[in-house]
Amino acid sequence: MDNNVETVRKLFSKGYINCKEDEIIFRKPKNYDLPKFDKIEGMLLGLAIGDSLGNTSESGSVGRRNKRYGIIKSYLPNKHLGMKRKGFPSDDTQLAFDTVEVFLKNDYLNVKELADVFCSHHIYGIGKTVMAFIKNYKDKKIPWYKAGVKMSSNGALMRIAPVVVPHINHPMGLYSDAVLDTMLTHNDSLAIASSVAYVDMLWDFIHKQSGEIDKEEQLKKFSKIVSSITGGETCTTRREVDDGLFNNDIYSGDAGIFIEKCVNLGLKEKWKTIEFHRKIGSGAFLMETVPTALFIILNNIDEPRQAIIESVNYTRDNDTIAAIVGAAVGALHGKKFLDNDWIENLSGCVKGNDEGAVQRMIKEVSNRLEN
Repeated sequence: MDNNVETVRKLFSKGYINCKEDEIIFRKPKNYDLPKFDKIEGMLLGLAIGDSLGNTSESGSVGRRNKRYGIIKSYLPNKHLGMKRKGFPSDDTQLAFDTVEVFLKNDYLNVKELADVFCSHHIYGIGKTVMAFIKNYKDKKIPWYKAGVKMSSNGALMRIAPVVVPHINHPMGLYSDAVLDTMLTHNDSLAIASSVAYVDMLWDFIHKQSGEIDKEEQLKKFSKIVSSITGGETCTTRREVDDGLFNNDIYSGDAGIFIEKCVNLGLKEKWKTIEFHRKIGSGAFLMETVPTALFIILNNIDEPRQAIIESVNYTRDNDTIAAIVGAAVGALHGKKFLDNDWIENLSGCVKGNDEGAVQRMIKEVSNRLEN
């Protein structure tokens, strides 16, 4: 398997990566025994299911969504599938499984090829940042390592989970791959830091049981990684933060500190997810997405199904937050916790109406890891 560590070092030396060159990026993750495939399958399916449960109702406020649909616990009728109640992807699933496709073909993260795949098909609900990357790379012919946009939105975090897959048997280079996959489209310190911290959490979750997770320590480690890789860069919220910590004002400062304080307070005060959404926000900006997703994951550490349902119903960018939460709780609890209805009625589309593509790729991942 190719190792992208040296690629990352070279890109840092030329100033092409917009974050601090922190030592964690080149570190080998903690060694564990090989995990059961059920957990890897749970991570990949959890991402796709969370996305599909949320994307049909993504637009509009949480209040209007709840009023129109009630509590969403299964797939809504989807126009792309003849109004059947089946799970259909948004860009979250598509871009994540584009990454899986590249891994299966190359046995490593071939970033140039990933850029080509991103540009090769229609992307449902494509975000502005990925759209700008495609324009830079495909239309303007800017090299992949220069085509990413400095934007702190969640379009890389939502697709990053599959980066873990090729490192199950080859841990070295995990964090470097997270950097490359992110900076390809979102060449921004907070975007890169969030992806590395999240991938580190997924690595722990795949190899542990929920009873082994110390929520406080997990949050501290995540926040420390964010602070380290952003290098103390000032990050500013886009709205006043009504949480009792920041005087109901705009926060401007270290993102890792912000994330840790918000999530800690929410857990301590036993907020519900809807309260966290109202106080912190749950939009596509990472200063909202990251603390909200972390709060939901840690607050429902033993209730993975509930974590996904709360993500779908009580967050604004609900398909993406449900995809992020779904991958995390799937990694921790495995496929076994997922509702049969969610699994059986997941269309598994990635490109157009190629139903079953997600399921076929997951099966191929299983075969590849066994060999």
